[in-house]
Amino acid sequence: MHTEFITLDSRLTIRFAAVIEKKLKHDTDGSMRFAAFTLWVALLAFCVYQVVEERDYFFIIQGILTLGWMEPGIKGIYSSLFVKTWKSTIPFADIQSVSSSALDNGLETKVILHLKNGRKKFYVFRNAEKQADDFIQAVEWQLHGVFGYQY
Repeated sequence: MHTEFITLDSRLTIRFAAVIEKKLKHDTDGSMRFAAFTLWVALLAFCVYQVVEERDYFFIIQGILTLGWMEPGIKGIYSSLFVKTWKSTIPFADIQSVSSSALDNGLETKVILHLKNGRKKFYVFRNAEKQADDFIQAVEWQLHGVFGYQY
């Protein structure tokens, strides 16, 4: 079975018992979150160093303020590093289930592949092209087997 689907930023191909993603646009979101996470860890390490080595307890307050400032981004950083998978090829043997949800703008649908290791792969489809439901159906056919057997 060889089927192609177009998402908001990539082309998905179902082939060789896997979902293969080819990015059409360069994704800077992950690298920006990783840079923010690295900066955050470095800043906290500096604050801890100042408290331990210099006995400068003002840095405890600075560390708390830094955590407060970074709080909105911490969830996104955690998601990028520990929830999302960045693999471009997802074998069907690794997929546990598939789900979808309409986005707030009403123009797009987010499809989520839930992997057996607890991570998730997110794809955003435009509703006008009506490919989200076809993609979900194709994945479910592969997961459950079209004729009662798995590939």
